[in-house]
Amino acid sequence: MIRIAERLRRLPPEARERLRRALEELEKSETSPQARTIAAERTLEEELDKLMAELWERRGRERQPELAPLRRGERRRRVVITGMGAITPLGLSVEETWQGLIAGRSGIRRITAFDPSDYPTQIFGEVRGFEPRHFMDFKKARRMARFSQFAVAATKMALEDAGLAIDQSNAEKVGVLLGNSVGGMDETERACRLMFERGGMRLSPFYIVMIAPNMAAFHVAHSFGIKGYNCTISTACAAGTQAIGEAAEVIRRGQAEVMVTGGTEGGACELALAAFCVGRAYSTRNDEPERAC
Repeated sequence: MIRIAERLRRLPPEARERLRRALEELEKSETSPQARTIAAERTLEEELDKLMAELWERRGRERQPELAPLRRGERRRRVVITGMGAITPLGLSVEETWQGLIAGRSGIRRITAFDPSDYPTQIFGEVRGFEPRHFMDFKKARRMARFSQFAVAATKMALEDAGLAIDQSNAEKVGVLLGNSVGGMDETERACRLMFERGGMRLSPFYIVMIAPNMAAFHVAHSFGIKGYNCTISTACAAGTQAIGEAAEVIRRGQAEVMVTGGTEGGACELALAAFCVGRAYSTRNDEPERAC
């Protein structure tokens, strides 16, 4: 009853009045006092659940973030998806990835990039068969971490899918907003091994500008001549989804006509595996991961 009393205190007056009337009707019923007490508590709980749900729904509507005010004569801008690109463990294009999904295939397999025998988790969603040179200049690719290469490759496919040509007439109206969590963790692993084996002065001069999470958005903008809004969101597993939502808001606010958006990650390396295994965040069901779907 303490929990019920606490919930009652949180209700607005009109809701409490509804409850009072419901209990009065119950009191008039022809049942024993004990039965009425039990029924009253049950009714109270049920009515409270309904009222609290209504209350939170109402508050949710009231607290919706306000969109930027419209200018005179301007209509609210619709945001639509006009092109897509994908590099995933299921395929190196949207079509391959989609066919894998509808066929129920799993992109999770035993790790091949290194020997995972020392770890309780030995499976990953690795991207296999990816060749950066098919999507970008080889020299540029060498100066990018893998997560940036994925972003540039997916952007190339998305722009082609949309039929969008970026030139001086529209470059400043196009923006980039990408999500990324761990940046170039795979590059950090390689750099540490090189430093311990051959000394710190053997590191690549591009290392520090390869690993930062914002570099995927930079390379996308630089590779395609995009000169508008540019931002990176790093909110762990939600980064890509949040980036898409934020990019839509950028368009609605009138800060861009077109946004390249999505998420990219290239951290399928031993350092990432070790870190997540220690944190017990990965599945240890290593048998036949391809049959997971």
